[in-house]
Amino acid sequence: MDLKILENKLVSSCLYDNKNIEDILRIFSLKDFTGECKEILTILKKDFDNNFKTDLDEFPEVLKKYVFEVLESEYSSMNFKKYMDNFYEELRKSKLKDSLKGFKEDDFDTIKNKVNRVFEENTNVFESKQTSLEKAFNEFYEETEKENFKEINLGFNGLMEHCTFEEGDVVLIAGNTGLGKTAFVLDMILRSIKQGNHKILFVSLEMATSQVIARLISNMARIELWKLKKKNRKHLTDKEWGSIGVVQGKIINNLDIFDSSNTDINFIMNKVKEMDKIKDYDYIVIDYLQLLRAEGQNRTQQITNASLKVKQLARELKKTVVALAQLNRNNTGRADKRPELTDLKDSSQLEQDCSIGILLHSDEYHDKENKSNDIIEVTAFIDKNRTGKLGNFDLHYNKIFQAFEEK
Repeated sequence: MDLKILENKLVSSCLYDNKNIEDILRIFSLKDFTGECKEILTILKKDFDNNFKTDLDEFPEVLKKYVFEVLESEYSSMNFKKYMDNFYEELRKSKLKDSLKGFKEDDFDTIKNKVNRVFEENTNVFESKQTSLEKAFNEFYEETEKENFKEINLGFNGLMEHCTFEEGDVVLIAGNTGLGKTAFVLDMILRSIKQGNHKILFVSLEMATSQVIARLISNMARIELWKLKKKNRKHLTDKEWGSIGVVQGKIINNLDIFDSSNTDINFIMNKVKEMDKIKDYDYIVIDYLQLLRAEGQNRTQQITNASLKVKQLARELKKTVVALAQLNRNNTGRADKRPELTDLKDSSQLEQDCSIGILLHSDEYHDKENKSNDIIEVTAFIDKNRTGKLGNFDLHYNKIFQAFEEK
């Protein structure tokens, strides 16, 4: 639709109801308009700011004719929101065309950057400003009426009792080094696949895909992890090889593993978006958050920015992102070794950005005599839960098979 016609529609809506000028200038600026429309809106804004009702006699003679033409049109102020949306779309297209003028075909990178900047500058501001209570309530009713709401099966009864994975959530799972964070989340993934037939993306920044697969096989097939190392696979029996084939068949269509030595936050986020566009995952796991590289003058700023990016990703994709995180060693020096969210390593932003914060703890882990046991007791503490209750549940962690069982 012609941009000028849309300008006229907005001006007409303001002439019928000058309160509309407030909504227009909350999203657009006067420089987004041209000619007579810009002059009329300038007068309307001045009157609105001073709580005056605009009188047609205020307009200069050269504008009066234009004002009457607009008022005689069939544009209705009842369609004001529709006019706003249409004008925004056409304005963005116009700015995009202007930004590409003068470029040659081989200026691809320059063009790409220009396009991204135009879309970021306009889309983010417009979408955030368009959110209103009316719109929010409408979305709330629409979501309630949807029959295809898919609840994520978290596998563990203790998790299901306390937590629900919702759109845009960041779920933080943290614990001391060597306590089984990765084993816990991989167990959760396997249970989600088995019990809920969910599709999941596992982003591994610490281990190669082959190492992750070995842990999955050990868990599902109950094969000792040491046997699955490359040099030890000669010890596998025919029955165990058959079990590995069964594991492959059960998870191959539901789980994708993306391992990367490039831990740049923007690279990882873009890759996740590409993969999710194809597979539409039910949730995404990042192992682990403090390995992400982001901008910042020091470690705290880098992790703060990484955490904010992960939160942004969850909101943009409308998916739950489960992020594993390490703790500092402050809790090991306390009489009560139970960790707290304030013990998260490198940045307090991690605690602020998560919707659910789960801390794994084991008294045996801190006991030199019992730390080497093949099976230890672990408690999962839900210490933060914006949409549910706090609490804890107990597990047995079998290190040999990288498996957790609820007590």
